[in-house]
Amino acid sequence: MKDHIPTILDGVESGTITEKEANALLEHQYGTSLKEARKFIKPKRRIAQIFTAAFLLIIAGIAFMFLQGDPTGYAVFNLPLNEAVVLSDPVDTLALSGTLFGEGTATVYFDTAQGSFVIATLSSDTGIPRTAQPSYQPGELVEIEHDLVGSHYLDDGETTTPVSVPFEAPAASAELLIVSNETGNITTHRIPVLVGDFPRTTTVENVCEETCTLDPVNGTIRTETEGDVTVDFTLSGDTVAENKEPGLLVLYDPIVVTEETTVELDGHFVDPDGDLLLYSTSLTDIVETTVVGTTLTLTPVADGTETITIYASDLEVIVEAQMVVTVVLPVNETNETGTNVTVNETNSTPDVTGNETNVTETNVTTETNVTVNDTFVNTTNATNVTLPISNVTQGNGTPNINATNLTLDCSNPDPNQRPVDCLNVEAETFFEEQVYLENVAREQVARFTSIGNLLITGGIIENSALAPEENDFRVTYKDSDFNQVPTVWISDGTLHLKGRLYEENNQLTPTSGSYTIINRRGVYLAYVDRVQGDMYIRGNVIPYRRSLE
Repeated sequence: MKDHIPTILDGVESGTITEKEANALLEHQYGTSLKEARKFIKPKRRIAQIFTAAFLLIIAGIAFMFLQGDPTGYAVFNLPLNEAVVLSDPVDTLALSGTLFGEGTATVYFDTAQGSFVIATLSSDTGIPRTAQPSYQPGELVEIEHDLVGSHYLDDGETTTPVSVPFEAPAASAELLIVSNETGNITTHRIPVLVGDFPRTTTVENVCEETCTLDPVNGTIRTETEGDVTVDFTLSGDTVAENKEPGLLVLYDPIVVTEETTVELDGHFVDPDGDLLLYSTSLTDIVETTVVGTTLTLTPVADGTETITIYASDLEVIVEAQMVVTVVLPVNETNETGTNVTVNETNSTPDVTGNETNVTETNVTTETNVTVNDTFVNTTNATNVTLPISNVTQGNGTPNINATNLTLDCSNPDPNQRPVDCLNVEAETFFEEQVYLENVAREQVARFTSIGNLLITGGIIENSALAPEENDFRVTYKDSDFNQVPTVWISDGTLHLKGRLYEENNQLTPTSGSYTIINRRGVYLAYVDRVQGDMYIRGNVIPYRRSLE
């Protein structure tokens, strides 16, 4: 958990932002979800002031995405290691983030007049899979403690290779992925395999065992250890302090807008607590307003003068100022003189009235009915023709090409822009031509590489008895009742197939009605039999990638 997650949870509880918006922010900023965040951090009892409806819609959707500073009452304590420290300011929340070095246990306490509370217990042996010793020399056998029944993969950051335990330590540090699949539920544990001389490390973030919610109290922080361990940690929490609201420092000058214009909002307000201020504006009929961070963008829509309200908030109090905006749109001039006329017809010249007379033009290259990158070309009376296409077929079954020196244009410096027939597969490598698969929310969930390998962040389940989630990428067919039935889908990075997966198909011939994936050169990378749920791919599926890059 990060420093601002408690503030986001507080915003959900007070109605400042919706759960959907909080989930989007938590996933974007911290790679977690609202459900997971609530397991570790309880909402603050101090409820923020209720925002106005108009400001809520804007600040919740935009300004929260740029939250960087610490709101009033939130503090991070950097403490001396293994020494008792007195907190003079009362707190109602304490959470610990840090690292335990070595083999053993460290417990951090908060001693108060109300009693002694456990902030967090850090143990090097948490009961989850781990290597039998902290580090190895190359070639040593790696054993696993608390191992799970499942598949084991060694990931060096570039490739993921199946291994059996015990296995020889590689030449450099890597990650071991233990993947269990019980009743269709996939669990992955990532274990560092350290090569060299390293102590074992155990890291936690924002743990608050008995201090997630406290009556405002001050006290002493102390640490007790067992075994050969040291700790390095910080504490974060909510100090009970009165918020001082922002104030207007400098008025906004009137502004004339003739084109898209930006205005810097910062510097006009001041916050006595030093809190980060979030900005938004009222809506108008003459300009569209967009706030990103502290920058306001004004896009003119209609002529006129209006007063825009600028809102600033420290997440507890909203203050406002006004700015007068005048929009003057440029005159849209049109060419009505009849000059600069482009004539697309042949054998014609416009007279002074704009009507066409039959005047023969000279030095005119006539091309008729030319369709580029298609299968129909009907070019008459042309010489030295260069066509950037392949598989040319004459229309109506009758040859109608009177051309000499007919060649393919293979001179483009970008190989991905050349026609397929220009590629010498035996002599040239496949250039960067990747295809991403996206879910309903337009998030990338898988990637086909230029040579036809499919990269996914989860595993593979054939003959899957599960069902896709609402926003998952899916391939479907329409049954006799006109229902869309999913047969292949990607859920949480895992590839599900109602049928089977067939890999290493160098020459793919998609069946009629199948779902196909093709790159820019017309090469089939994969296809799915929609009804059977079978997937045929050109290369291999590479599972359990840390990312799709």
